Amino acid sequence: MRGTIQNVPGTFQHISEDRTSTNNHHPLEQRSQAYDPRPQNASHTIIGGCDTESRWLLVCAKGKKRPTTLSQLDMCATPSDKELFMELKKAYVGLRGRWTHILSLKKVQSIRFVQFELHIRDLVDIRKVPDMPPETKKDEYLYQPYDLVPPVGENLMAHLFHHPEDANDTSITCLRAPKKRKVKLTVCPRQGTSVGWGVHLVEGSLVFGICWTVFRHDVQGAFSVAAYMVTLIGTVVGTLQAGLG
Repeated sequence: MRGTIQNVPGTFQHISEDRTSTNNHHPLEQRSQAYDPRPQNASHTIIGGCDTESRWLLVCAKGKKRPTTLSQLDMCATPSDKELFMELKKAYVGLRGRWTHILSLKKVQSIRFVQFELHIRDLVDIRKVPDMPPETKKDEYLYQPYDLVPPVGENLMAHLFHHPEDANDTSITCLRAPKKRKVKLTVCPRQGTSVGWGVHLVEGSLVFGICWTVFRHDVQGAFSVAAYMVTLIGTVVGTLQAGLG
């Protein structure tokens, strides 16, 4: 009994040492290790160890069974013109639909820098061609100033769209094209629309109609046949889409 009582002080001594060791770690130091002060929804993206501001290229193109529609292309991971035009092609196919793109007799004939008005459901009304954001919008749009407008010709843009392998490995078009900064373009809830700047993918004439005009010298006949082909292609595409679910 006496031996047991003698061991009690030693036990309290061990408990006291454990508490002292634990208290040596300051509570604020423990909290700082678990707390990350960076905002979760920050408009910056870490790419290759470099903090880069989020930005989007606003792409206007005719949608699937819809008028001209807006698609916002993330430019943070697009370091070269070659990748830019490859991503533009993907965005266009996404708007048009895979089967419509394959079977359509139309193709992108030119790519223009435009001012447009955004309506609900991403519908777009092209307002000014060619155009670039004014100096007063430099906080909203990022681009490299250039003496000429447009900063890149629409025919060259169309060629690189169809042949991205011919595009530069540097960032000429990427730098000159206007890009929406920080947040995507949305419709103003008070006005019901918003003004934006981007590129417009303009579709060209029907291939069959052009060939008919060249070889038959019959413009009226070309339009008649073209109208018939549009109806036929629309029917075929609709049937395929219905069959594929």
